Amino acid sequence: MFVSVFLGRRGVDPDLLPYHKADAPLLGLFGNDDQSPSPAQVDQPEQALQQHGKTYFFHRYDDAGHGFFHHDRPQYRVQQAMDGWGKVFDFFGQYLA
Repeated sequence: MFVSVFLGRRGVDPDLLPYHKADAPLLGLFGNDDQSPSPAQVDQPEQALQQHGKTYFFHRYDDAGHGFFHHDRPQYRVQQAMDGWGKVFDFFGQYLA
């Protein structure tokens, strides 16, 4: 099993999103211009994952906000989304193989 995160949520409640209890590798792709979750909010689960020795890969994209993967919306960012898809397929290849 593995987890990939595409959409965030406002705030990080460790009881609702217990990242530190994850038993599966976690992939998270985030835009640095996003406010839901903001870069500071992404730091919270990342710190918990690090502290608990979990397997995860977070990547943050400059010049990308919320929804940068949505090809049919103004927020779409081609370069970031294409790079992100590469990371998704690499992650799936590593953990599904």
